[in-house]
Amino acid sequence: MTFDRSAFRQRNPVHSPRRSSVLAPVVVACLAASGLAAAMSPADAADGDLPWPGGQAVTTVDEVGLSSDNLSGLYYEGTGNADTGTLWAVQNGPAILFKLKESDGLWTSQRDELVDPDWAGGKQLLYKGGDGNGYGVPDAEGLTFTDRPADGVFVATERNDSGAASKIPRPAILRFDPTGTGEQLVATGDWNLTADILSDWPLGAPPLDPNEGIEAIAWVPDSYLTDTRFMTDAGTVYDPTDYYGDNHGNGLFFVGLEQTGKVYAYALDLKGTSYQRVTSFDSGFSKVMELHFEEQTQQLWAVCDNTCEGRTARLAVDTTEGSPTAGTFVPVAHYLRPTGMDNLNNEGFTTTPASECSGGVKPVFWAEDGDTGDHSLRQGTLRCGPDGPEPVEQVITFTTAAPASPVVGQTYNPAATGGPSGNPVVFSITTRSSEVCSFTGAVVTFDHVGTCVVQADQAGNEQYGAGFASQSITVAKAATTTVPTASTTKLEAVVKVTAPGVGTPTGSVAFTVDGASVGSAPLVGDTATLNYKVARDGKNHTVTAVYAGTADLAGSTASTSVTGPSDPVITATVGSIRPRSASGWYSAPVEVTFTCTPRGSALVGACPTPVLLSTSGADQSVTRSITAADGGTASVTIGDLDLDLVAPTATIGGVKAGKTYRKKQKPTCQGVDVLSGLQSCTVTQVKRGRKFVVNATATDKAGNVNFATVTYKVRKQR
Repeated sequence: MTFDRSAFRQRNPVHSPRRSSVLAPVVVACLAASGLAAAMSPADAADGDLPWPGGQAVTTVDEVGLSSDNLSGLYYEGTGNADTGTLWAVQNGPAILFKLKESDGLWTSQRDELVDPDWAGGKQLLYKGGDGNGYGVPDAEGLTFTDRPADGVFVATERNDSGAASKIPRPAILRFDPTGTGEQLVATGDWNLTADILSDWPLGAPPLDPNEGIEAIAWVPDSYLTDTRFMTDAGTVYDPTDYYGDNHGNGLFFVGLEQTGKVYAYALDLKGTSYQRVTSFDSGFSKVMELHFEEQTQQLWAVCDNTCEGRTARLAVDTTEGSPTAGTFVPVAHYLRPTGMDNLNNEGFTTTPASECSGGVKPVFWAEDGDTGDHSLRQGTLRCGPDGPEPVEQVITFTTAAPASPVVGQTYNPAATGGPSGNPVVFSITTRSSEVCSFTGAVVTFDHVGTCVVQADQAGNEQYGAGFASQSITVAKAATTTVPTASTTKLEAVVKVTAPGVGTPTGSVAFTVDGASVGSAPLVGDTATLNYKVARDGKNHTVTAVYAGTADLAGSTASTSVTGPSDPVITATVGSIRPRSASGWYSAPVEVTFTCTPRGSALVGACPTPVLLSTSGADQSVTRSITAADGGTASVTIGDLDLDLVAPTATIGGVKAGKTYRKKQKPTCQGVDVLSGLQSCTVTQVKRGRKFVVNATATDKAGNVNFATVTYKVRKQR
């Protein structure tokens, strides 16, 4: 509901036109008397529905993310002059009340300079005495105000939306004090209408669905109801003094039941919890989602969502004398939705006061439960001239479709056709959009991520009203590609912006090798270079380059592979003219020769020359190294080389050379080797007449041999 309190207190009520006995002329007469006919006739409507009585263009006017979904009732609070007022909105789940202000064509709750900081992001509504755990959170569907600020805000609810209670219908009106501080508002009044609504529920009808209860609410002033001799269900003329005296306030609360499309009018005891039903009537729709009393025309709007193809109706109290419907609300007109609006799940609707009428039109708003395209709030216009037909609003139609998914750097050339005034269509972008896009000549350039709103305006004249249309374009980050290359000593990545995006990549690129971070490097131009030596293992390694992106450029990543370098190989071979003994000793000089294999990079210098070991000694070794041009090295060591080039000494014991003995002797072999050690020492003797020749052989562990010989005699026996 919209109600300009200051304007209402100063004006005289406007009576509904007298009703004719023919329906069609009545519709036209009512529209003309309220300044809404504007060259319409019954022939303009299909099946009784008239075209929307305002501009056919509708634009999204909320910031992305205002409400992810479930935005429902609306109420516009005027300022009493042409200044923009406050748009109140309620989200049915999880019962959030928003206080919205306009900025650069968008309605927001996030700007502290526009909205009280307490209202940033809206306020949670709770049942009286509840904190979210007690009575719980209501399913808030509609809202309205009275003509007295102290009365607070009244919210239509379907049920307690907490836990098991959400399965039980509880149609009620809750009151809240919007001047309260903090992030929550606890109900200061609770009028549970369940018993009354079910008291005359049709027999055999489906039970009241907890999700199809009270969806709409509007406050209608007593001054209008008494002036039109509004009738009660009892068949008497409505008298405010019959209802709660001073606690009654200055009007009745009309609520719409979604499940049946029925409207109930209640008088509330504003200082208690009592209420009385004054009357009820059909809205004209199978379901009703919003009620709104327009102060300027003194008419009640009933709104149906996509169930009825977005149709609306205006109702007024029939003041025709003698009419069977005198004193009751009857349809004045039914309207199709604006042609520029899809068949949306609109659950909220409100107009603005007459003080905001400009150029023959004033703003109206719709709230959509489904958040189509990430937007829940839409704005259109409604004709509002005070005297007869107003200039017909020119319809501006964009002949170019905005890019479906534009990115930073992309451009767009908007074009549109206007109305018959002959005035040019002028393109511009909103002030806030200047942070996202720029307009030069006839080209829009998307400079940064965000929402760019392109406006098309056409001035009016005496015959045609001004036209307006806009395109809201969401600009995303431009894509990038990252192409890595790798050598054994350097990693590089080239980052480029992918068409149609335009931009210069900045920042740095992070590198990993086999999944492990090895560092990052800044972009110079479009290239990042990191000096890094790949492991010298001859294995294949995966190199990944990761560009994180910027505020306007999306990140990208890619991988390549590189084979680690291999060190050269050197082997050694040992040779000698005599084989190595079983004890591991050489008895002749040893020559060590080398074989070199480069493996990928040439050697620095030649393969080492052979080494000759010709000196006796134990545990000798030879080491040689080689170096490759790429820095690789290899070495080989041959150790445990035992050389004994000296034969052992050999002597014969037990006999003396040339001596004569009485009998054959038993000589012994006596040998000595100071390096490798004696392996064996053997002795033999041979008789040659009276002589014995003794031979001794000494062998060391290297295989060196030495000999000794002694001859002795034995006396001849007598």
